[in-house]
Amino acid sequence: MEHHPTDINVYTHKVFAHCKQLLLWLPAKDVSDITEALHAFDQLLLNVASLQFHQPQWTAFLSEMQGYFFFFCGCLLFKRSLKGQSTWKEIEGAATLCYLASVSYRPIDKHSDLYLQGDLTNRLFVKYLHKMGCYRLSQVGHVLCDVVKKHSSNWIYDLTVRCCTPQCKEQLYDLVFTFRDMRRGRGKSFLLSENAFNNVTSTIPTKSDLAEYDQVSVLLNSTDLNSIIWLCLHYYNATKDEAQPNYNFSLFDNLPYSSSSLSSGLNLGVESLCQLDTEVFLIAVVYSAGRLLQQVRQEPSRPQLLPKVLCRQFCTPEQAEWWQLACKFREKLELDNFTKLRLILMRGLDTVRLTEGHGMSASLILHVARTLQNKVI
Repeated sequence: MEHHPTDINVYTHKVFAHCKQLLLWLPAKDVSDITEALHAFDQLLLNVASLQFHQPQWTAFLSEMQGYFFFFCGCLLFKRSLKGQSTWKEIEGAATLCYLASVSYRPIDKHSDLYLQGDLTNRLFVKYLHKMGCYRLSQVGHVLCDVVKKHSSNWIYDLTVRCCTPQCKEQLYDLVFTFRDMRRGRGKSFLLSENAFNNVTSTIPTKSDLAEYDQVSVLLNSTDLNSIIWLCLHYYNATKDEAQPNYNFSLFDNLPYSSSSLSSGLNLGVESLCQLDTEVFLIAVVYSAGRLLQQVRQEPSRPQLLPKVLCRQFCTPEQAEWWQLACKFREKLELDNFTKLRLILMRGLDTVRLTEGHGMSASLILHVARTLQNKVI
């Protein structure tokens, strides 16, 4: 039976709402609430998979949501381990398998006919879906690379071979959906459907793949300083690196690179905000986050950085607020409580420009200088 286009919009909004709910709940809710929400998502994906929608945008959207489902499954298992409800050894293989399944769902190609031949609304939809896919694969890819480092070269291959058996799939289902009524409903589940693991391979994203995903991922969350620090910490090792690499995040390209007030010592106000200010700020907060990460004690077999939704905050509320204000200033957005927010921005500029009372330590200043020097060499 053919469905009216408005039906597609209804189902699209419903599936997308479930996906966004899980993204919000993973860091904030307890494990039982997340399990219930993920099971509801599982049932919804099973139901919509049978709908006879033939529009290419629906197929692309559904594929992305299925990729997110496996991402969420892995995150839930990781969270159980963090909360002490499972050991890392018990969930590591299953969570890795979920992430490998997520990797098999590639992001939509924003240069495809679906984008080029669509109207404005459709093009915006495809661009956003592409960003979501790159964010997912950035998160999944970095964690997979960290997990693989701790195992033999055959470990992932053995996982993918085992996942083809019905017994392995049922074991995975029982690890994800732990409630008794959920286990009784094994017969009707997207996770146990025939096509769920069809394209799983032992291939993980390469460094060049991740670099591409990261560049798009930051555009989806450009005002979220915590997300950007999480990415940077995958390229900067505070225990080994004297300087940070060039992250190449093109977030403030519409601002001038430098400002005359930097060399003249004149205070020209927040209007003098430039790319160099934001670079120094990011270098400083990443350096501080890296030092704090060194002090965290955890199981040796577990990666230091799990998905961002499960990690602690890497910056202070004040730092996050300054970054958001800088992004608003970049976009020339109107600021509520204008005078107060300008003062917050200005205090941050005074710090990164090392004006009187800046409060930056000598070691941090030296680190910033080395990083900037390496960038121009």
